[in-house]
Amino acid sequence: MQDPYRRRGYRNQLTRALLGAGGIALLAILAFFLVQGAWRMYGKFSQAAALREAGEMRLEQLKKEEARAKGKVSELGTARGLEAEVRERYGLARPGEGTILVVRPEEEEEGKNSEPPWWQRLWHTVFPW
Repeated sequence: MQDPYRRRGYRNQLTRALLGAGGIALLAILAFFLVQGAWRMYGKFSQAAALREAGEMRLEQLKKEEARAKGKVSELGTARGLEAEVRERYGLARPGEGTILVVRPEEEEEGKNSEPPWWQRLWHTVFPW
């Protein structure tokens, strides 16, 4: 049986210290790789969440576009809607129809001089550009 009070040798203590330091280094390396893996996983999760949100927004836009297209198709199903589309797209008119040009007369405001107000004249005098 070994004597518990017997001193351990220098070689034995050195071996234990090196094994302890090696164990700590091994644990540090393991912790580094675990943290790095968790960090990458978090990055992928946040990227996936952003892509999902963008996809949901695109889906909403496509649903609105589909509803507009269905409405357009139902309009084109009627004779009146088809005629309106043909007139708009190709600029056609029925025989006897012509172009109406609306010209509005210039309205002259009473008490309005052709001269700008005093503050505009002052501004343009000070800043001629």
